[in-house]
Order: sequence, then C-alpha cells, then structure tokens
Amino acid sequence: MKRIVVFIILLILSCNVAVSNEGFSNYEVVSEKFNYYSASHNENRVILVSLPKSYALDKKRKYPVLYVLNAEKNHILATEIASFLASKNQIHEMIVVGLPSKDNYFNENLPFLNSESYTISELAKKHEKFIRDEVTQFISEKFRINNTKFIAGHSMAGLFVSYLFLQNPTGYNGHIAISPAFHHAKQFSKKLKLYFTNSRVNEGAIYFSLGGLEHSLITKEFNHVVNIFKSNVSGNLYWGAEILKYSDHNTTSLSGMIQGLSWLYNGLSLTEEFISGRSFEDVILHYENLSKRIGYPIIPRENSLLGMASFCMSRTKDYSMANLLLNLSNHYYPDSVLSRKSFHIYGNWMKGGLSAISSSTSKADDLDESILISLAYDRLNSDEVGEAIELLKFVVGYFPNSINGFDSLGEAYEKGGEYDLAKLAYRKALELSIEGDDQEFINIEKRNIARVKKLSAKVLQQSKL
Repeated sequence: MKRIVVFIILLILSCNVAVSNEGFSNYEVVSEKFNYYSASHNENRVILVSLPKSYALDKKRKYPVLYVLNAEKNHILATEIASFLASKNQIHEMIVVGLPSKDNYFNENLPFLNSESYTISELAKKHEKFIRDEVTQFISEKFRINNTKFIAGHSMAGLFVSYLFLQNPTGYNGHIAISPAFHHAKQFSKKLKLYFTNSRVNEGAIYFSLGGLEHSLITKEFNHVVNIFKSNVSGNLYWGAEILKYSDHNTTSLSGMIQGLSWLYNGLSLTEEFISGRSFEDVILHYENLSKRIGYPIIPRENSLLGMASFCMSRTKDYSMANLLLNLSNHYYPDSVLSRKSFHIYGNWMKGGLSAISSSTSKADDLDESILISLAYDRLNSDEVGEAIELLKFVVGYFPNSINGFDSLGEAYEKGGEYDLAKLAYRKALELSIEGDDQEFINIEKRNIARVKKLSAKVLQQSKL
C-alpha cells in the first residue's frame, strides 16, 4: 500500500533557546549554549551547538559542521532542516553551530565602511576573525568534527557569507547565501568582477538564493551578481543560483536553507535518471568527485543500492541497471552479508529465475528470507501466482520455522483459489505463532483460516448446484 504523507510544519521560534527542545527525530534543537569571550570583538558572544542524537551513540564518528549566522531562530530552523534532510538521505548528519549577532547586526554584517566605500570595515575584519579562527578552534576542541565545514547566512548575514567567500573561496567547503542584501553594498559586484579578473575566484563552492516575491532593489543587485558569475566562472568553482518563486524575504530563511543544503550534497542519493546510461566506473568516479567537493569520503547507502536493484528487477524489468546496482553494492560493502545474499539471489534470479537460485544454493546461509518473500510478492502483484507459490515453497523449505513464509504461502494459495492448501499453510503459520507466543500473528492466522474455510465452503456449495 502506498501512502502519501504530507508534512505541515509549524515552527514556533522563541528567542529563549537555552532549554533543550526535540527536533524532528535526529537532533536536539539546542544541545549546548556557550558564553564565549571573543578576543576579536572584546566581548562575550553566544555560541549555540546542536548535535545529532547519533553523536552520543558512536564515539568514534566525526561530523561535518554547519555554521549559521544571524538570529538564534535561524539556528533552530537550520537544525530542524538538517535533521529532516538527513533523515531522508538528502544530506549527511552534521553539527549545527549558531552564531547569533549581538547588538550591531547591520554593521557587523556589512563588509565595507559604508555603502560607498571599498574599504573593509574594522568591525567586519573582527567578525571574520571571530568566525574563521576563534569559533572554528573552539568547536574543533570541544566536539568530534571532520575537516568539512559549511557556512550559511540570510539577508545581511547572506551578504557577509558572500564576502567570506570572496576573501577565501575555499575557506569553507560550501557557502550558502540566502537573500543576500547586495543592495546595501552595491560595490560588492564591482569587487567581484575584479576578483574574477585576477583569477582569485576559480574554485570553492557557493550557492545563492532569492525569493521571487522580494522587492526590486534586492532583486536587481542579486541578478547583477549572478550575471557576473555566469559570465566569468571557470576552473573548479562550483556554484548555483536559484529564484525561490513563491518565497518572500522572510520565508527564504526556510526554503533557501532547504535548497542550499540539498545543493551542497547534490548527487548523494542515486536516482534512476542518474544511473541510466552510466557505467560502473562512471558511478565510482561520481562519488570520488563528490567526496573531493564535500571534503570527506562519501559512498551510496547500501539499502538505497539494494532497494533500487529490487525495484529495477520487479517493476521496471531493467535487469542491466539492477546488475549494475548489485555490483556497486558488492564494491562498496564487500563484507556485508546482506549485499552478498542479495547478489546471490538477485543475480541468479536474473540468470534463470528460481531454478538458477535453487541450483546454486547449498545452504540457508546463502539466502535472505525477506528478499525471497519480496520477490514472491512482486510475482503475486503481477498476477504470476504460480511463480510466487513456487518461490514461497522454496522459502519455507529453507526456513521451516518462518511464520512470515508460511503466511505468505497461504496468501499466494488463496489468491490462486487453492483454499485447502491455503488453509494448511495458514495452520502451519498458526502453530509456529503459538510456539513463539506471537499474539499478533496468532490473531492474524486465526482470521486467515476462518476466511479460507468460508471461501472453500462457498466453492463446494457452488459445485453442487
């Protein structure tokens, strides 16, 4: 059964975030709040840190870091988004660090002395040093991090993130500038042109986004900056720009962060469109390049590879793609029992169906019950009942204590109209359920037996007419 789940997320963001709140599922919204003395600013600054729940479970694992500028609510929002996207395999889990501005948000994030000057302000220099040096060192000493770090900002903070990119394009593995307030620093575009001319911007990664409902001043300067990138990009610079059609300046803090993080990890999840027409070597090279760009080793998830292989075999009948995915799973997970069993079952199934699986199998350790039952249900859903029955008979032969195996065999017999055989299979499932004290299956099998008894009686009655 297919289910469409619609999430309506109502985020009530409070300025008081010292108390730990639960995120979607993988994070605490605020794990820790630090009052840190900044030598650069010569004052105490707040540093907020959100950790994935897995952080406490795996003591050896190191994480990438996302630094989020602007208000405390931006940090909460970024944490929620990172948690959700990671749970859907769109990005990897990361530590989210919030760096809220204090009392001078506008000037602190304005890189220049004023709207006319090209001179970098002393406050901007202090803020850059605080972010790049002090905070980075503090986080590296306190938490288990890898070498990958991203930075994101919205509005004036988006302008400052763009400035940080200009100062050092590879200082962060990715920059996310959401609705950057370029209209408050029109000289930024001229400085950008100069940097391109001097070949200072030919590597690094930056993503820009703007709401489609924003005012004309910010839109005009945004387009100006984007056009400069379009006309001058060369080398290994990875960049993107997007108009978020239905967002205004306030809501881009949500939509821009979703798109920005997804953009950074673009290519993480395998899709049918991506795999189509690519070779084994193409996919390996893709993940090698993605690893270089992100800054740490990245490989496709095993369950994604095997799940897509199953889909290709049973639904699209694309055996070539399924075989590629199985080979990739074996390559990336050579010690995985699941990958080995999947390769054995699916590979032989593609060669010659059940007979090929049967002839190449010497022991139950070569098989995975759930994979075989899934194959049987694919046959059943395609109205290939006879083939499903043979598969399930094979399953219960190798797994004689499988409640699910006998239950599924009963269902296949029932669908094929063989009610007496269905009743026998359901009774065996009931016996195993009673032995295992599985009350849920006991109730299910009792209902199944009662149902096929009625169906059998009905057929008998009709045959006498």
